[in-house]
Amino acid sequence: MITLLLVDDEESTLLGLSTLPWGNIGVTEVFLASSAFEAIETVNLQGIDIVVSDIRMPGLSGVDLLMKLTEDPYNIKGILLSGYADFEYAKQAIQAKVLNYLLKPCSDEELLKAVQQAIEIIQKDRKEMIERQQLVKQLCEDPIWVGEKVLSYWLKNPPTIPELTKSIGEYQLPISIEDHYLYFEIRCSSKKECSIIEQKAVKYLSGHSFIMMLKSTDQNIISGLFIFGTNNKIETDQFNYELLSDLKQYLLVNFQIECTINTSDVYKLRDLSKLTEIKNSSLDQNLTIPSKTRGEVLVHRAQHYLYLKLSENPTLQDAAYYLNVHPAYLSKIFKEGSGEKFSEYVHRLKMEKAAYQIENTNKKINQIAKEIGYNDSSYFIKVFKKFYSKTPHEFRGG
Repeated sequence: MITLLLVDDEESTLLGLSTLPWGNIGVTEVFLASSAFEAIETVNLQGIDIVVSDIRMPGLSGVDLLMKLTEDPYNIKGILLSGYADFEYAKQAIQAKVLNYLLKPCSDEELLKAVQQAIEIIQKDRKEMIERQQLVKQLCEDPIWVGEKVLSYWLKNPPTIPELTKSIGEYQLPISIEDHYLYFEIRCSSKKECSIIEQKAVKYLSGHSFIMMLKSTDQNIISGLFIFGTNNKIETDQFNYELLSDLKQYLLVNFQIECTINTSDVYKLRDLSKLTEIKNSSLDQNLTIPSKTRGEVLVHRAQHYLYLKLSENPTLQDAAYYLNVHPAYLSKIFKEGSGEKFSEYVHRLKMEKAAYQIENTNKKINQIAKEIGYNDSSYFIKVFKKFYSKTPHEFRGG
Protein backbone atom coordinates (compact mmCIF):
# COMPACT_ATOMS: atom_id res chain seq x y z
CA MET A 1 0.00 0.00 0.00
CA ILE A 2 1.34 3.41 -1.05
CA THR A 3 -0.30 6.67 0.08
CA LEU A 4 0.33 10.00 -1.66
CA LEU A 5 -0.33 13.53 -0.38
CA LEU A 6 -0.57 16.44 -2.83
CA VAL A 7 -0.03 19.92 -1.34
CA ASP A 8 -0.73 23.22 -3.13
CA ASP A 9 -2.48 26.42 -2.09
CA GLU A 10 -4.06 26.82 -5.57
CA GLU A 11 -7.24 24.73 -5.68
CA SER A 12 -7.28 24.36 -9.49
CA THR A 13 -3.70 23.05 -9.52
CA LEU A 14 -4.48 20.64 -6.68
CA LEU A 15 -7.55 19.23 -8.38
CA GLY A 16 -5.64 18.89 -11.66
CA LEU A 17 -2.87 16.88 -9.95
CA SER A 18 -5.44 14.64 -8.28
CA THR A 19 -6.79 13.47 -11.66
CA LEU A 20 -3.48 11.92 -12.82
CA PRO A 21 -3.50 8.10 -13.18
CA TRP A 22 -1.77 7.46 -9.85
CA GLY A 23 -3.17 3.96 -9.56
CA ASN A 24 -1.27 2.90 -12.69
CA ILE A 25 2.08 3.38 -10.93
CA GLY A 26 1.10 1.72 -7.64
CA VAL A 27 -0.43 4.53 -5.55
CA THR A 28 -3.38 3.11 -3.61
CA GLU A 29 -4.76 6.31 -2.03
CA VAL A 30 -4.40 10.04 -2.76
CA PHE A 31 -4.96 12.83 -0.20
CA LEU A 32 -5.13 16.61 -0.79
CA ALA A 33 -4.01 19.55 1.37
CA SER A 34 -4.14 23.29 0.60
CA SER A 35 -1.50 24.35 3.14
CA ALA A 36 1.55 22.96 4.95
CA PHE A 37 -0.36 22.93 8.24
CA GLU A 38 -3.20 20.92 6.71
CA ALA A 39 -0.58 18.59 5.22
CA ILE A 40 1.01 17.92 8.63
CA GLU A 41 -2.43 17.20 10.10
CA THR A 42 -3.16 14.75 7.27
CA VAL A 43 0.19 13.03 7.73
CA ASN A 44 -0.47 12.57 11.44
CA LEU A 45 -3.92 11.14 10.77
CA GLN A 46 -3.31 9.01 7.67
CA GLY A 47 0.31 7.87 7.64
CA ILE A 48 1.57 9.20 4.29
CA ASP A 49 4.39 7.66 2.23
CA ILE A 50 5.03 10.35 -0.39
CA VAL A 51 4.40 14.12 -0.39
CA VAL A 52 4.35 16.24 -3.55
CA SER A 53 4.32 19.90 -2.54
CA ASP A 54 4.43 23.34 -4.12
CA ILE A 55 7.44 25.26 -2.82
CA ARG A 56 5.79 28.67 -2.28
CA MET A 57 2.74 28.72 -0.02
CA PRO A 58 1.45 31.15 2.62
CA GLY A 59 2.75 30.47 6.13
CA LEU A 60 4.98 27.39 6.06
CA SER A 61 6.72 26.85 2.70
CA GLY A 62 7.02 23.53 0.89
CA VAL A 63 10.71 23.42 1.83
CA ASP A 64 9.90 23.91 5.54
CA LEU A 65 7.20 21.26 5.28
CA LEU A 66 9.48 18.63 3.74
CA MET A 67 12.34 19.60 6.04
CA LYS A 68 10.06 18.40 8.83
CA LEU A 69 8.50 15.37 7.10
CA THR A 70 11.69 13.79 5.72
CA GLU A 71 13.14 13.41 9.24
CA ASP A 72 12.25 10.92 11.98
CA PRO A 73 9.67 9.84 12.90
CA TYR A 74 8.03 10.51 9.53
CA ASN A 75 10.76 9.62 7.00
CA ILE A 76 8.45 10.58 4.15
CA LYS A 77 9.71 10.77 0.57
CA GLY A 78 9.33 14.33 -0.69
CA ILE A 79 9.05 15.93 -4.13
CA LEU A 80 9.03 19.72 -4.60
CA LEU A 81 7.35 21.68 -7.39
CA SER A 82 8.58 25.20 -8.11
CA GLY A 83 7.86 27.86 -10.68
CA TYR A 84 11.29 29.42 -10.07
CA ALA A 85 14.61 28.16 -11.46
CA ASP A 86 16.40 29.65 -8.50
CA PHE A 87 19.66 28.22 -7.10
CA GLU A 88 18.70 29.16 -3.53
CA TYR A 89 15.49 27.14 -3.82
CA ALA A 90 17.42 24.17 -5.17
CA LYS A 91 19.89 24.45 -2.31
CA GLN A 92 17.03 24.48 0.21
CA ALA A 93 15.50 21.45 -1.49
CA ILE A 94 18.76 19.54 -1.01
CA GLN A 95 18.79 20.50 2.67
CA ALA A 96 15.20 19.20 2.95
CA LYS A 97 16.41 15.83 1.56
CA VAL A 98 13.81 15.84 -1.21
CA LEU A 99 14.01 13.10 -3.82
CA ASN A 100 13.15 15.36 -6.73
CA TYR A 101 12.90 19.07 -7.56
CA LEU A 102 10.65 19.73 -10.58
CA LEU A 103 10.14 23.06 -12.32
CA LYS A 104 6.63 24.17 -13.26
CA PRO A 105 5.11 23.64 -15.62
CA CYS A 106 6.23 20.01 -15.61
CA SER A 107 4.58 17.35 -17.70
CA ASP A 108 2.35 14.67 -16.21
CA GLU A 109 4.90 12.08 -17.30
CA GLU A 110 7.71 13.83 -15.39
CA LEU A 111 5.70 13.96 -12.19
CA LEU A 112 4.47 10.37 -12.50
CA LYS A 113 8.04 9.21 -13.11
CA ALA A 114 9.30 11.09 -10.04
CA VAL A 115 6.62 9.53 -7.83
CA GLN A 116 7.32 6.08 -9.30
CA GLN A 117 10.99 6.46 -8.37
CA ALA A 118 9.92 7.31 -4.82
CA ILE A 119 7.71 4.19 -4.73
CA GLU A 120 10.63 1.99 -5.81
CA ILE A 121 12.77 3.40 -2.98
CA ILE A 122 9.97 2.81 -0.45
CA GLN A 123 9.49 -0.78 -1.63
CA LYS A 124 13.24 -1.39 -1.36
CA ASP A 125 13.28 0.10 2.17
CA ARG A 126 10.34 -2.08 3.21
CA LYS A 127 11.99 -5.21 1.85
CA GLU A 128 15.19 -4.40 3.79
CA MET A 129 13.17 -3.75 6.96
CA ILE A 130 11.49 -7.18 6.68
CA GLU A 131 14.91 -8.78 6.15
CA ARG A 132 16.26 -6.98 9.23
CA GLN A 133 13.28 -8.15 11.32
CA GLN A 134 13.87 -11.71 10.17
CA LEU A 135 17.55 -11.29 10.97
CA VAL A 136 16.83 -10.10 14.50
CA LYS A 137 14.52 -13.10 15.06
CA GLN A 138 17.21 -15.45 13.76
CA LEU A 139 19.86 -13.62 15.76
CA CYS A 140 18.07 -14.31 19.02
CA GLU A 141 17.82 -18.00 18.20
CA ASP A 142 21.15 -18.85 16.61
CA PRO A 143 24.55 -17.35 17.61
CA ILE A 144 26.24 -19.39 14.85
CA TRP A 145 23.96 -17.93 12.20
CA VAL A 146 24.66 -14.35 13.28
CA GLY A 147 28.34 -15.19 13.53
CA GLU A 148 28.41 -16.40 9.94
CA LYS A 149 26.41 -13.38 8.79
CA VAL A 150 28.00 -10.55 10.81
CA LEU A 151 31.22 -11.69 12.48
CA SER A 152 32.64 -13.26 9.32
CA TYR A 153 32.10 -9.93 7.52
CA TRP A 154 33.81 -8.00 10.33
CA LEU A 155 36.80 -10.34 10.12
CA LYS A 156 37.16 -9.76 6.36
CA ASN A 157 36.41 -6.03 6.59
CA PRO A 158 37.52 -4.66 10.00
CA PRO A 159 35.04 -1.83 10.71
CA THR A 160 35.85 1.71 11.76
CA ILE A 161 33.91 3.07 14.75
CA PRO A 162 31.25 4.77 12.53
CA GLU A 163 30.91 1.58 10.45
CA LEU A 164 30.62 -0.55 13.59
CA THR A 165 27.99 1.77 15.07
CA LYS A 166 26.02 1.65 11.81
CA SER A 167 26.30 -2.14 11.60
CA ILE A 168 25.09 -2.60 15.19
CA GLY A 169 22.10 -0.39 14.41
CA GLU A 170 21.26 -2.06 11.11
CA TYR A 171 21.32 -5.56 12.59
CA GLN A 172 19.72 -4.35 15.86
CA LEU A 173 22.40 -6.13 17.88
CA PRO A 174 21.87 -5.90 21.68
CA ILE A 175 25.38 -4.46 22.20
CA SER A 176 27.17 -1.11 22.16
CA ILE A 177 30.65 0.01 21.11
CA GLU A 178 31.44 0.63 24.80
CA ASP A 179 30.96 -3.07 25.62
CA HIS A 180 33.92 -5.42 25.98
CA TYR A 181 34.77 -8.57 24.06
CA LEU A 182 37.14 -11.48 24.11
CA TYR A 183 37.83 -13.73 21.15
CA PHE A 184 37.85 -17.46 21.83
CA GLU A 185 38.75 -20.64 19.95
CA ILE A 186 37.57 -24.14 20.85
CA ARG A 187 39.82 -26.86 19.41
CA CYS A 188 38.47 -30.40 19.17
CA SER A 189 39.80 -33.64 17.68
CA SER A 190 37.15 -34.45 15.07
CA LYS A 191 34.28 -33.07 13.01
CA LYS A 192 31.85 -35.15 15.07
CA GLU A 193 33.09 -33.57 18.28
CA CYS A 194 32.89 -30.11 16.70
CA SER A 195 29.28 -30.74 15.71
CA ILE A 196 28.37 -31.73 19.31
CA ILE A 197 30.26 -28.74 20.72
CA GLU A 198 28.52 -26.32 18.35
CA GLN A 199 25.10 -27.49 19.56
CA LYS A 200 25.96 -27.81 23.25
CA ALA A 201 28.06 -24.64 23.48
CA VAL A 202 25.25 -22.53 22.04
CA LYS A 203 22.78 -24.00 24.53
CA TYR A 204 25.19 -23.76 27.46
CA LEU A 205 26.24 -20.15 26.80
CA SER A 206 22.76 -19.01 25.80
CA GLY A 207 21.28 -16.35 28.06
CA HIS A 208 24.64 -15.09 29.29
CA SER A 209 26.73 -12.51 27.47
CA PHE A 210 26.02 -11.95 23.78
CA ILE A 211 27.72 -14.64 21.68
CA MET A 212 28.74 -14.74 18.03
CA MET A 213 30.14 -18.05 16.80
CA LEU A 214 31.64 -19.29 13.56
CA LYS A 215 31.25 -22.84 12.26
CA SER A 216 34.13 -25.23 12.71
CA THR A 217 36.96 -25.04 10.18
CA ASP A 218 38.85 -27.83 8.43
CA GLN A 219 41.26 -27.70 11.37
CA ASN A 220 38.35 -28.51 13.76
CA ILE A 221 38.36 -25.08 15.36
CA ILE A 222 35.19 -23.31 16.51
CA SER A 223 35.72 -19.60 17.12
CA GLY A 224 33.68 -16.65 18.25
CA LEU A 225 33.24 -13.49 20.27
CA PHE A 226 32.07 -13.23 23.84
CA ILE A 227 30.60 -9.71 24.19
CA PHE A 228 29.70 -8.33 27.60
CA GLY A 229 28.76 -5.08 29.28
CA THR A 230 30.69 -2.16 30.67
CA ASN A 231 29.91 -2.41 34.39
CA ASN A 232 32.67 -3.65 36.69
CA LYS A 233 34.84 -4.92 33.87
CA ILE A 234 37.29 -6.96 35.97
CA GLU A 235 34.56 -8.92 37.72
CA THR A 236 32.69 -9.45 34.44
CA ASP A 237 35.86 -10.70 32.75
CA GLN A 238 36.32 -13.26 35.50
CA PHE A 239 32.74 -14.46 35.14
CA ASN A 240 33.19 -15.00 31.41
CA TYR A 241 36.51 -16.80 31.75
CA GLU A 242 34.93 -19.06 34.35
CA LEU A 243 31.88 -19.66 32.19
CA LEU A 244 34.07 -20.83 29.30
CA SER A 245 36.05 -22.98 31.72
CA ASP A 246 32.83 -24.49 33.03
CA LEU A 247 31.82 -25.22 29.43
CA LYS A 248 35.07 -27.13 29.01
CA GLN A 249 34.33 -29.18 32.13
CA TYR A 250 30.69 -29.70 31.07
CA LEU A 251 31.77 -31.18 27.72
CA LEU A 252 34.24 -33.48 29.44
CA VAL A 253 31.87 -34.75 32.14
CA ASN A 254 28.74 -35.14 30.00
CA PHE A 255 30.07 -36.05 26.56
CA GLN A 256 33.63 -37.26 27.23
CA ILE A 257 34.93 -34.56 24.88
CA GLU A 258 38.28 -33.14 25.87
CA CYS A 259 38.82 -29.86 24.08
CA THR A 260 41.16 -26.89 24.34
CA ILE A 261 39.68 -23.41 24.78
CA ASN A 262 41.98 -20.46 24.08
CA THR A 263 41.05 -16.84 24.60
CA SER A 264 42.41 -13.44 23.72
CA ASP A 265 42.79 -10.56 26.15
CA VAL A 266 39.73 -8.39 26.74
CA TYR A 267 39.20 -5.38 24.46
CA LYS A 268 36.59 -2.71 24.00
CA LEU A 269 34.24 -3.31 21.10
CA ARG A 270 35.23 0.07 19.67
CA ASP A 271 38.65 -1.58 19.06
CA LEU A 272 37.12 -4.30 16.89
CA SER A 273 39.52 -3.28 14.11
CA LYS A 274 42.12 -5.33 16.04
CA LEU A 275 40.05 -8.48 15.61
CA THR A 276 41.76 -9.81 12.46
CA GLU A 277 45.15 -9.32 14.07
CA ILE A 278 43.94 -11.11 17.20
CA LYS A 279 42.50 -14.00 15.19
CA ASN A 280 45.68 -14.44 13.18
CA SER A 281 47.92 -14.36 16.25
CA SER A 282 48.62 -17.31 18.51
CA LEU A 283 46.12 -17.47 21.32
CA ASP A 284 48.23 -18.75 24.18
CA GLN A 285 45.81 -17.98 27.00
CA ASN A 286 44.64 -21.57 27.38
CA LEU A 287 41.94 -22.12 29.98
CA THR A 288 43.50 -24.65 32.31
CA ILE A 289 41.44 -24.06 35.42
CA PRO A 290 41.37 -27.30 37.49
CA SER A 291 38.50 -29.69 36.91
CA LYS A 292 35.35 -29.03 38.92
CA THR A 293 32.57 -31.25 40.17
CA ARG A 294 29.08 -30.97 38.68
CA GLY A 295 28.03 -29.09 41.81
CA GLU A 296 30.80 -26.51 41.45
CA VAL A 297 29.92 -25.97 37.79
CA LEU A 298 26.27 -25.52 38.77
CA VAL A 299 27.16 -22.94 41.42
CA HIS A 300 29.29 -20.96 38.95
CA ARG A 301 26.49 -20.99 36.40
CA ALA A 302 24.02 -19.83 39.04
CA GLN A 303 26.37 -17.00 40.10
CA HIS A 304 26.80 -15.89 36.50
CA TYR A 305 23.03 -15.96 35.98
CA LEU A 306 22.50 -13.83 39.09
CA TYR A 307 25.11 -11.29 38.00
CA LEU A 308 23.42 -10.82 34.63
CA LYS A 309 19.85 -10.73 35.99
CA LEU A 310 20.49 -8.67 39.11
CA SER A 311 18.25 -5.75 38.11
CA GLU A 312 15.32 -8.19 37.69
CA ASN A 313 15.46 -9.38 41.34
CA PRO A 314 16.15 -13.03 40.46
CA THR A 315 14.77 -15.59 42.92
CA LEU A 316 15.94 -19.09 43.80
CA GLN A 317 13.04 -20.42 41.72
CA ASP A 318 14.11 -18.29 38.72
CA ALA A 319 17.67 -19.57 38.86
CA ALA A 320 16.57 -23.19 39.39
CA TYR A 321 14.21 -22.98 36.41
CA TYR A 322 16.97 -21.52 34.24
CA LEU A 323 19.43 -24.25 35.32
CA ASN A 324 16.80 -26.98 35.01
CA VAL A 325 17.18 -28.24 38.61
CA HIS A 326 14.90 -28.36 41.65
CA PRO A 327 15.04 -25.19 43.85
CA ALA A 328 15.71 -27.25 46.98
CA TYR A 329 18.66 -29.00 45.30
CA LEU A 330 20.09 -25.69 44.05
CA SER A 331 19.73 -24.13 47.50
CA LYS A 332 21.66 -27.02 49.09
CA ILE A 333 24.39 -27.14 46.42
CA PHE A 334 24.76 -23.35 46.41
CA LYS A 335 25.30 -23.20 50.18
CA GLU A 336 27.82 -26.06 50.04
CA GLY A 337 29.69 -24.63 47.03
CA SER A 338 29.78 -20.93 47.92
CA GLY A 339 29.55 -20.95 51.71
CA GLU A 340 26.58 -18.56 51.55
CA LYS A 341 22.85 -18.96 51.38
CA PHE A 342 21.38 -18.08 48.00
CA SER A 343 19.59 -14.99 49.38
CA GLU A 344 22.73 -13.83 51.23
CA TYR A 345 24.80 -14.09 48.04
CA VAL A 346 22.24 -12.10 46.02
CA HIS A 347 22.14 -9.38 48.69
CA ARG A 348 25.93 -9.13 48.89
CA LEU A 349 26.23 -9.05 45.11
CA LYS A 350 23.74 -6.19 44.94
CA MET A 351 25.53 -4.18 47.61
CA GLU A 352 28.97 -4.74 46.04
CA LYS A 353 27.73 -3.78 42.59
CA ALA A 354 26.08 -0.66 44.04
CA ALA A 355 29.28 0.27 45.91
CA TYR A 356 31.33 -0.12 42.72
CA GLN A 357 28.93 2.12 40.78
CA ILE A 358 28.89 4.74 43.55
CA GLU A 359 32.70 4.87 43.73
CA ASN A 360 33.51 4.67 40.03
CA THR A 361 30.68 6.44 38.19
CA ASN A 362 28.73 9.70 38.39
CA LYS A 363 25.36 7.96 38.17
CA LYS A 364 22.58 9.21 40.39
CA ILE A 365 21.77 7.10 43.46
CA ASN A 366 18.23 6.34 42.27
CA GLN A 367 19.58 5.11 38.91
CA ILE A 368 22.07 2.80 40.66
CA ALA A 369 19.27 1.53 42.90
CA LYS A 370 17.13 0.63 39.88
CA GLU A 371 20.03 -1.18 38.20
CA ILE A 372 20.20 -3.61 41.11
CA GLY A 373 16.46 -4.06 41.48
CA TYR A 374 15.42 -1.35 43.97
CA ASN A 375 12.67 0.90 42.60
CA ASP A 376 12.38 2.69 45.94
CA SER A 377 15.62 4.66 46.37
CA SER A 378 14.79 5.52 50.01
CA TYR A 379 14.60 1.84 50.87
CA PHE A 380 17.83 1.19 48.95
CA ILE A 381 19.65 3.90 50.97
CA LYS A 382 18.41 2.28 54.20
CA VAL A 383 19.58 -1.21 53.09
CA PHE A 384 22.93 0.13 51.84
CA LYS A 385 23.60 1.93 55.12
CA LYS A 386 22.85 -1.22 57.09
CA PHE A 387 25.35 -3.18 54.96
CA TYR A 388 28.20 -0.61 54.83
CA SER A 389 27.40 1.55 57.89
CA LYS A 390 27.39 4.54 55.52
CA THR A 391 24.79 6.12 53.29
CA PRO A 392 25.51 6.01 49.52
CA HIS A 393 26.36 9.74 49.62
CA GLU A 394 28.79 9.26 52.52
CA PHE A 395 30.30 6.27 50.71
CA ARG A 396 30.82 8.35 47.56
CA GLY A 397 32.35 11.19 49.53
CA GLY A 398 34.85 8.86 51.20
